[in-house]
This record gives sequence, C-alpha cells and structure tokens, in this order.
Amino acid sequence: TTINLRLIVMSVKSPVSVDRPTAGDS
Repeated sequence: TTINLRLIVMSVKSPVSVDRPTAGDS
C-alpha cells in the first residue's frame, strides 16, 4: 500500500508541490 499512499500523497500535494517540490518528488 506504500505505492498507493505515495500516489495519494502526490495527488494531494500536487498544489503544495509548488511550495515544496521535494516532498512531492521525494
């Protein structure tokens, strides 16, 4: 479920990725 969680987090942090791209990228 780690991969699924990663997808959810990336999707949720999509707008946040602009502020911290490291969080979404990492």
